[in-house]
Amino acid sequence: MYKYLKFNVSRKQRRIIGWAVFTAFFITVGLPLMFFYYWFDAKTVRQIVISQFDKQNYSVQIDGTVEPRSWHGLSLFISDLTVFDKRNQKILHINTANCQLSWPELIIGRYKVKRIAFNGVTFYRDALKSTNYATLFDYNTIANSEFSNLNSLSVTNLNLIESAATYIIRDANLQLYSLNSKKPTFHLGFKLARYQSDLNVYGKVSSIENGNINIEELNTAIVNPRVNFEMQSHARYVSKGQQLWIENSKGVVNGKKYSGTMAIDTILYSSYGLTVSSINAILNNPLKQFNQTISLNAYKIATDDFYDYNIDSLNLRYEAANVDQKFSANIELNDANLNESLNLVNNNCSVGLNINSSKQGRLFYGGLRGSCNFYLPVNQASFNLRGKLNGANTQLTGTYSHKDIIPELEVTAKVAALDLSKFILEEHSNQFLPLYSDASRLPFNWISIIDMKAKMFFEQLKLANLTLNNFDTELSVQKGQLNITKLDAGVYGGKLSGHAQINKVKNGFDISLANTITGIDLKRLFSNLFNVNAIIGSADLLINTHAESITNYQDLHKKMNGTVNLSVNNGGFSGVDFSLFLSPENLAAFQNRNVMMTNFTRLQANFSFVNGRSEKSQINFNSPTILANGTGLISFADNSIDYKLQVSSILPLNMQKIKSISIPVEINGELFSPKIYIQNMTLNAESGHQRNKTYKSGKRRGG
Repeated sequence: MYKYLKFNVSRKQRRIIGWAVFTAFFITVGLPLMFFYYWFDAKTVRQIVISQFDKQNYSVQIDGTVEPRSWHGLSLFISDLTVFDKRNQKILHINTANCQLSWPELIIGRYKVKRIAFNGVTFYRDALKSTNYATLFDYNTIANSEFSNLNSLSVTNLNLIESAATYIIRDANLQLYSLNSKKPTFHLGFKLARYQSDLNVYGKVSSIENGNINIEELNTAIVNPRVNFEMQSHARYVSKGQQLWIENSKGVVNGKKYSGTMAIDTILYSSYGLTVSSINAILNNPLKQFNQTISLNAYKIATDDFYDYNIDSLNLRYEAANVDQKFSANIELNDANLNESLNLVNNNCSVGLNINSSKQGRLFYGGLRGSCNFYLPVNQASFNLRGKLNGANTQLTGTYSHKDIIPELEVTAKVAALDLSKFILEEHSNQFLPLYSDASRLPFNWISIIDMKAKMFFEQLKLANLTLNNFDTELSVQKGQLNITKLDAGVYGGKLSGHAQINKVKNGFDISLANTITGIDLKRLFSNLFNVNAIIGSADLLINTHAESITNYQDLHKKMNGTVNLSVNNGGFSGVDFSLFLSPENLAAFQNRNVMMTNFTRLQANFSFVNGRSEKSQINFNSPTILANGTGLISFADNSIDYKLQVSSILPLNMQKIKSISIPVEINGELFSPKIYIQNMTLNAESGHQRNKTYKSGKRRGG
């Protein structure tokens, strides 16, 4: 081969080939290298870089070097670039920038940047907050400058800082590829340091038409220790208006407690800021005992500085439901403000509350207005509201937080006349029943779906037959346990004070009561509790009882353990009239008396219950002419009584010269409809002789 070439190529031809190779090398390599290194003008390059920024509103200072370097070919190296606003505040600082140049353009003596790699880019929050940094660059200049054919952009170590030690965005990375092709790709990832979140955005351009860039698949992921977001969107960039539209965003939300779906209609980013047309999210937290759902709808969220956001309308709905009950709270905010710390402040807030029973319909409802503030990073809210609950004028202040599975509520309330009667309605009945006959379930399932602390005052609180006046209470709910630490109220014409505890257990509730009731109308109390009108008087009660695994109102007394002490003044009870024995002449009328009542000055009764039975209860009563005491069994568990009384009557002067009568009484049968027996009555004469007679009463009902 060599011989063939040597034989056929002349010296002249070899010279031509040699000069051609040298010329080609000089043009393609020598000239670019000579232009780049020998004729390199740092001042010109500085001006090229500075001209890319908006010179009317910003000034650019390059304190570092501007020099030619070899980086993926030939590149311009710039270091220590700083941008200042009109007030000489530092807006942006770039540690280093490598700008890879187009080799063919260097041949003809021009700079055309193909690729840029920034390292150490820092934006300063204080200056940015008062600056429309969307106009930081002069886009018209860029479109016709050395950067117009940019194909790739890389930014590493991108930060947005609040101070030297406080980062808002940290360690961000931005990659843009194939910018001058029909389908560029990009990726942006950074840390939101304040919110301990990682954000990643990546996508691929589907088409570029008339300067408009269309992105079919824009993927966004936000990773947080508490919640993760993943969304897909369509996007388009309108170069003429410098507007980025992100549309039809749909995705999923996953957290430790909630998961669900999220949709965003339209997001517009432009030189005027950011506008979001609507956000809709539905989150669920299914638990064994109940299901929780949060629905969020927000409309027209706008900002021009990316620190303060205005929200035209926001609606938040929370629901918690189990087989028996459903609780819902609806919060609507208008003209709200969301600041950089994700604190949502609003003075035009309306709240709606509803508790519905699957068997009894709506049990509780309300509508309130006032101010609501939300502190999203800590899942907390505060409120100051006025309105009506079940028709009662109400004022509420407090905080709500949802840091764990169970939400927490701390509230101070002042309420007028509130009617909660439906909580005590028997199933399928429109009539109130006495507590002793009421088999409906206790309305305390709500204590398992919320923790709370409350101080509440009710001018009047109506609970079916029971009405509490000037009801002042303090309570807390923690892990399914309700503790009422303060309980003061006017009830049945008297005064109630004490405390109580209700604990949710697997098969019902454990309830403990420690209450003192003074000066009550005993007839009203017994009528409401037992449908009994057989005893009257002004009474004091000391109650110290507990019951375990109860499910309905009847269990309160059928499973009762503890003591009840009763003291009654100036009262009486029906069933027998011991005043008949004050005159022997009245004895013949005993069997024919239809209405019998024994009046007393004072009555004392002590009961000690074990599972609804008081086997050795004691009772005594007296008047100026009667003294009685007794002991026996009272059982709520099987609705029975077996009691023995010894009644002594002191007679006035009489013709028979009877000084006193001793009356043994037996009471047994149904608790509130017993039979009363009087046997072996002893007449004590003045001479000391005794005469015995036996009397038997018929069946007497306590009502």
